[in-house]
Amino acid sequence: PLKKKDAGVNTNLIEKHLTSCVVCKKIEYTMTRYKEVLLYLYDTETDFRKKILSSRGFCQKHLFELITLAPHKLSNESCKNLVSSLLKLQAEKVQEDKEALLGFIDQFDYQKRSKDPSKYKNALSDTAKRLRG
Repeated sequence: PLKKKDAGVNTNLIEKHLTSCVVCKKIEYTMTRYKEVLLYLYDTETDFRKKILSSRGFCQKHLFELITLAPHKLSNESCKNLVSSLLKLQAEKVQEDKEALLGFIDQFDYQKRSKDPSKYKNALSDTAKRLRG
């Protein structure tokens, strides 16, 4: 049988293995590479940059990760350009989400009901994706 003091040692051993999972490390490494490639392509390929800036943007988590990684991978000027462009895109998309949510809410108010309810049917899920990924 385990004694109380032995249980602490066993949980420490389990905790050590929780922070060193091979699968998690591989996924994290791959995601870092994806972000590095995205930053490189954004910096060097005009068409890619246009595609990003015409997209729906990023979830908050990945936006933060890209902005945090950019100073380590790009020149000062490129980094400033990327960060300002991504923040501007994000602000526009958040505003669109806000308007869509308000339209969705208005669907439940008989005085403000929109003629086209399908326009706002994805407002909740789209906003949730942007916020949490």
